Amino acid sequence: MLGIRKRYWIVALAQLGAGLFFYYFVYAYQFTGVLLCGLAAVTMAFGALNLVKRAVFRIIFICLLIAASIMAVITGTNIHSSSKGSEDPKADYAIVLGAGVNGSTPSASLRERIRAAKTYAETYPQSILILSGSQGENEEISEAQCMYDCLVEEGISPSRLYLEEAAQDTQQNISLSLELIEAEFGETPEQICIISSEYHLLRAGKHAEALGISPLLYPARTENRLYFCNMFLREIVAIWAYELS
Repeated sequence: MLGIRKRYWIVALAQLGAGLFFYYFVYAYQFTGVLLCGLAAVTMAFGALNLVKRAVFRIIFICLLIAASIMAVITGTNIHSSSKGSEDPKADYAIVLGAGVNGSTPSASLRERIRAAKTYAETYPQSILILSGSQGENEEISEAQCMYDCLVEEGISPSRLYLEEAAQDTQQNISLSLELIEAEFGETPEQICIISSEYHLLRAGKHAEALGISPLLYPARTENRLYFCNMFLREIVAIWAYELS
């Protein structure tokens, strides 16, 4: 390892330092930190392979990186395609996926989803909205309750809003919301609309399809483009994890 050229050490240490900074000190950018730390490891691995006399190992390593990059581009293209939403997202039921709550105040992501839910509710006044999300650490109320309070304040009738407050991840958002619909209305719809951040719609749709439900997608636009890039990259990895699970 001591034989690795200085330039690899410098680049790797810079990547590692930046990664640790993002992970520990920049709120909501932990994945960027993990990604930078991973790049540091790749840089050091490449530097170490340069010490190996047989070129075959470097070729294999480079081929693996190229393959991973191609997969990332394909996955990213699919995420981008789904981020546009459905052409006609009208449905009897729409599930609004929760995001973080700061005390009792919606985070930026949740605020964007609430805004999208309000627009959807006004565009399709016959739709029922299922607000899904549990109460996490440092949250004084559940994500569902936070969405409910904001939407009622914005003039959406409480009679159209149903709270699902147990879901802790995307799969539970969909499955528990469907259970709530069946319990409250005595039916399991063949089609539902999913309202979430645009980068999240592909994976949410896959969870619905796995449950035999045809998903319609309605995007909440992310205003902070740097944060969007962070979450877009994170979602690529989340899609891979979903497909491998």
